[in-house]
Amino acid sequence: MIHSSGMLQAAVQSTSGIDEGARHARLKKAAGEFEAQMMGELLKPMQNDPLFADNEESSGAAATIQGMATQALGQAMAAHGGIGIAAKVLRSVSSE
Repeated sequence: MIHSSGMLQAAVQSTSGIDEGARHARLKKAAGEFEAQMMGELLKPMQNDPLFADNEESSGAAATIQGMATQALGQAMAAHGGIGIAAKVLRSVSSE
């Protein structure tokens, strides 16, 4: 997996020399993906919280499924507005 900041930097660099509409679309997609990853990282500690997880340690398939569920939840939250990270990133890279 590409590191999040590397993903953003690659998206910005890949948009040089293309029309403004396509550039904005690529940057918006990358910013959304970045927010989804950030949301997933923010949700990871809940996997071990007794309120949200079983008291037994998860291993193997259960841990994999928990990780995938956390990632999917982060993506869903970002797709529905998230907490504004994507918008701030988009404004930041658009002004460059």
